[in-house]
Amino acid sequence: VWELTFVSVGEYKEVWIPDDLVYEAVKSEYEAPDLLVNVYSDGSVFVSVPIATTLPCPMKLKDFPFDEQHCKFTFASWTSNAFEIDTQPRYDLGGKPVPIAFTKDYHRNQEFDLVKIKSHHFDSVYACCDEPYPVITFEMSVRRHPTTYFYGILLPMILTTLAGFLAFAANPDSGERIGLGITCLLTSAAIYIVAFEVLPKTGQMTMITEVHVISFCFSWATLAVSVVSVSLYAVKASGGP
Repeated sequence: VWELTFVSVGEYKEVWIPDDLVYEAVKSEYEAPDLLVNVYSDGSVFVSVPIATTLPCPMKLKDFPFDEQHCKFTFASWTSNAFEIDTQPRYDLGGKPVPIAFTKDYHRNQEFDLVKIKSHHFDSVYACCDEPYPVITFEMSVRRHPTTYFYGILLPMILTTLAGFLAFAANPDSGERIGLGITCLLTSAAIYIVAFEVLPKTGQMTMITEVHVISFCFSWATLAVSVVSVSLYAVKASGGP
């Protein structure tokens, strides 16, 4: 028999399968109830395992919501060293890395765009053992969609701050300078209070926080100048020519 090929489902435990996994995985769930093992006549074995993996990704949110995040994770065998198994990125017949392709079933994230994925292969040596262990590191770059945050938070803050400067164009006799300044100040605070529910909780200043602080300071400044100018105008008007 020269060509013998079979697909094993229930007997897959009798076929040796590498224990490769993602080291940083918080949770991994097999999407298929049984592993599908393809064994060919030349002794080669092909295993395709659909796994849903949850990974941690520490984020730097200083430029939020115009930020781009970089997430790294490690893929390697848990127990086998380089003399037993060699974990390599996928290459084509010409020796070039095969780019990661997404099927039509790929669902794009509503908040992030996947910009690029890079892989790097190297041998790691641990203090416990003399044998090298092959490791593949993947780095994903994702970019946030800023549209919702820009038009829902940043733009209203900027327009509210600019509206506060209109108080200087109002006639002091109308009595609306101080009222406009207070309204702009309260509007700026209300926008940030509502936006705080959807903003990421972080210990550092984000771009939205910086814009809010600047907007709040300008609103206070325009209100203070309006109060002083209206007071001086009232004193001058009461003193007569």
